[in-house]
Amino acid sequence: MLPLNCDKHVKAKLETRGVRSAEDALKKSELDIIELIDVSLEKASRALRQIAKGACPKPINAFQLKEASTGSKGGNFIKTGVKTLDEALLGGVPVGTITEFVAPAGSGKTQMCLGLVAQTCAPKNFGGLDASVVFVDTE
Repeated sequence: MLPLNCDKHVKAKLETRGVRSAEDALKKSELDIIELIDVSLEKASRALRQIAKGACPKPINAFQLKEASTGSKGGNFIKTGVKTLDEALLGGVPVGTITEFVAPAGSGKTQMCLGLVAQTCAPKNFGGLDASVVFVDTE
């Protein structure tokens, strides 16, 4: 439950009327807030913006997400065997993640995945990760 992140007077009024979380507040319209706590449209709009801003995570890009999940030095990767693809993926397919391959029919998606499964399941003394895999193939 995310707390109400707004002016303390508005917060107090909202809480006394049963709006105790950001989720509760963001389900309401500006007009609902005006009627509920008797404030101006401007004050209701400002309060909802502040609450929404406090409830939403800071946006990050894919590279920042990758760094956060594997560390800036990188983590374990499975090499695809395609140098340019491994470079584009910054080392290969990351271990411990869900990876989706999307391409036209007959382009080798299943073959690529089965190769990655074999590499992942192979014993470490054969260059594999000696790990388990969940492989889902849909159409």
